[in-house]
Amino acid sequence: MSALFEIISRPELSLPIHRTIESVSIDYSNRTNDLFYEIEKIDKSYWLEHKDQFLAIRNGVIHSLSENELGKPHNSYNSFANAMNSVNDNLMQMPIAGFSLIMYRARKTNTKISERSEIFHVPIQLRSKIGNERYSISGYPVMYASDTINGCLSELESRNAEYLYISKIEFKPKGLERLLSITDEMGSKYSALPVNLRSTCTPDLKRYLVQHILSMACCYATRCDSEDPFKVEYVIPQHLMSWILDDSRYVGVCFRANGRLRGHNYAFPAKSIDRDGYSSSLKSTLRISKPLLVSDLNNIERLDNLLNEEPLQEIDT
Repeated sequence: MSALFEIISRPELSLPIHRTIESVSIDYSNRTNDLFYEIEKIDKSYWLEHKDQFLAIRNGVIHSLSENELGKPHNSYNSFANAMNSVNDNLMQMPIAGFSLIMYRARKTNTKISERSEIFHVPIQLRSKIGNERYSISGYPVMYASDTINGCLSELESRNAEYLYISKIEFKPKGLERLLSITDEMGSKYSALPVNLRSTCTPDLKRYLVQHILSMACCYATRCDSEDPFKVEYVIPQHLMSWILDDSRYVGVCFRANGRLRGHNYAFPAKSIDRDGYSSSLKSTLRISKPLLVSDLNNIERLDNLLNEEPLQEIDT
């Protein structure tokens, strides 16, 4: 009998997802059907007890994608939001109150910059410059960061600009804010599950499965030959960011680094925008170094040492 971790590690179920047919909704339906079949085969009683939660997020994603295909964006978001609300207690959350997260943020630009605010998120008054990304909608500010320098720089490899800057960030929330986790790293915890899932059944196991079903929908790789401004692979992750904007408990999403790199990336939507166009809630939780011009991409250790020498201060806008 295959262990659950081995099943989820199969190419058709592991992240990122590379669809084999044109329709993302049908592809996702087929893959989650395979996953549910394997869960039921391992432990039918466990499946029967928890299937409502698994089906709620899966069916919400499929209905959301179908409504989007019909040109009904409002219905598409509502279908997804209703599904998220129904499984909210079983989402894989990262409580971050009382902790400090060290992250890095980079920016490519054709003009020199020197102020901390210039490497922060794009202010709302410059929203026309904000493009369409996986976790951000055109025109709405989101701050991306990474927990490694390599991960941070790799996200900008395809962008052409004269200058490359990087800053170190300390993120220290003051309240009970949480990050929503969209990763597949919890699977190793369950790599040797017995045939009866119930014998190791903890709330974390159910949360991990709900998380993986959601992560599959958020982690579809885009077609390499597509330069179209609309990407169907972005529909669900962008809905997720809109849902986070509406939920005061979450400050952002943590997701896996792309490609061969290990580590996490983060996306923080700009909540509570102040009169200067920046997120007051993010400003109050961040200390950041002045942007450092990157001159040698082949010496990450030296870059790390230089960043460690830079003082971290609050953003003054």
